[in-house]
Amino acid sequence: MRGAAFVGILAACTILAACSDKTVTDTDLQAQAVALTPTQTAVVASSRLLTCAKREVGVACFTCEITMHDRNDVGIVTNATYFKHEFSVDDNIYKHSLSTKLSDRKFTSRKRTLLSAKSKFVAASRWCAERGLGTNYMIKDEMVKVFGEKP
Repeated sequence: MRGAAFVGILAACTILAACSDKTVTDTDLQAQAVALTPTQTAVVASSRLLTCAKREVGVACFTCEITMHDRNDVGIVTNATYFKHEFSVDDNIYKHSLSTKLSDRKFTSRKRTLLSAKSKFVAASRWCAERGLGTNYMIKDEMVKVFGEKP
């Protein structure tokens, strides 16, 4: 299921490659970077792949991940986190070695409605967009199921 989300990734990264000869466009690597987004307890999980670039040793991918949680004690909590994911390369096989949180922001709403959830997701998406252009992948979306208005 996740593999289908990466169909457009090569085109986006090809555009990024025009900016730097160090940009890595390997779709397997990019899929691994996006798959690091936690989905277990999230109502919504998305990842914006910004770029992957060669380093002196290995490759680093930059993502901005959004997770939304329904917390009975505080309402809707949406976290946007800017990450650097580092990968080692051995025989053209990428292995995740380290993730570093570069910055983050929390968006909350005591109102547990679909409108509030969408509003917090949009705010988090804007915050991620400020970190750079990239391709956004919706990994999990149960917003309507969890926050949809009940009849």
